[in-house]
Amino acid sequence: MIKGIRMIIRDKTAFMKEKGILRRIGKPMDILNNIPKDVKLIHIIDLNVKTGNTTNFDLYNHMTYKINIEVETPAKEEIIKKLFAVKARAVLKLPCTIDLKKFAENIRLLVGIVKEKEREENVFDYYTETNNIKFIKTLVKTEKRVFVYSNELGEKEAEDTGMFALIQDYRNSG
Repeated sequence: MIKGIRMIIRDKTAFMKEKGILRRIGKPMDILNNIPKDVKLIHIIDLNVKTGNTTNFDLYNHMTYKINIEVETPAKEEIIKKLFAVKARAVLKLPCTIDLKKFAENIRLLVGIVKEKEREENVFDYYTETNNIKFIKTLVKTEKRVFVYSNELGEKEAEDTGMFALIQDYRNSG
């Protein structure tokens, strides 16, 4: 199982959500340079890209030279292609409003957000935000890699589910 951290980015600044409030935690590259060595992935919620603004993509280009990143994105073909161009993974809500078969050559860079019954063959991995062990084990049976965001699951508990990656907030990652 690999470890990851979640980062919320707006205007090239990283934040974390604490008690429903965004709290600034610094510059993403500074954080990247100070994360524990066992962290292999950064899951990004880009508040700019949600409105179609790709202002942070040059930052992602630099980040992908040091670590694997995945970015939650709206289902817009041009934004997905820009993420692929910098070797970042695109994380999309399922069911998706666009035909993901168009991206078959880059399927390894597609991740689907799963909440309950959503499934999609044309993504390589699933991402979910849950502490529900039974649900995680159900997803693992789909034979897709499963990435779980949870600050409550411990490493041993997470490993026992068979998930591929446990993603936690920056403060909980080391």
